[in-house]
Amino acid sequence: MIEQTRMEISTALVALAEGNDAIPPITNGNIRTQIGSVEMVWKGLDKKAATFLSETGLTDEEVLKLTFKSQSLEKLWRNVAQSLELQTSVNQAPEKLVRTRIITTATNQSRLLQEAGKEACLIHLAHKSQVSAAQVETLKDILATFDQNIFELTFVRPASAPAPQSDVLEQAAFNTWQDWVGLETLFEGVIEDPNGQDMINLLPDMSYGIEFLNMKLHENIAIFMSL
Repeated sequence: MIEQTRMEISTALVALAEGNDAIPPITNGNIRTQIGSVEMVWKGLDKKAATFLSETGLTDEEVLKLTFKSQSLEKLWRNVAQSLELQTSVNQAPEKLVRTRIITTATNQSRLLQEAGKEACLIHLAHKSQVSAAQVETLKDILATFDQNIFELTFVRPASAPAPQSDVLEQAAFNTWQDWVGLETLFEGVIEDPNGQDMINLLPDMSYGIEFLNMKLHENIAIFMSL
């Protein structure tokens, strides 16, 4: 999973800078500067990830630094995505803009899901007395955003679309929403009792659930893109 993510990020950075068969290279100066910032943070983070995957391993302090760097990378990626969406909104026709926003929202779901998993683990690893209200609220906010997005993608936007949605996409989106409803209860368990005895079993189930749901999200995007 980590190796795949490393490859995807590296491929995405090259595509944004140099272009590929699907997209032209980014020429906007401001966006290229943002991409450069992403590349700088990513190079350091990628080295740490490689060390983590090797037999050398990382100390607790290094893992903590890795977490902070990953958070910085998430924010920088978000800035790039928002800038690209803004540029697209200026250049595209209204109907294409709606499609682009759907893709952006759907793609963002994977990031939110991974972020929620990370926050849940950090809450569990902290001693009960050290779990701050801010940590719990952060997780709640992430889950609320994900829940709102998946509800809109599954029910609201198809209902307001001028043309009927593909049956294949509709069924896939509904199945993904059902999977999310099940996974959401596991996150709620972390929030309610982060140091409970059942957590030792709950976290692996959550990890598998996140990986499975993330796969479904990518499949849904692929179906949407093929239409």
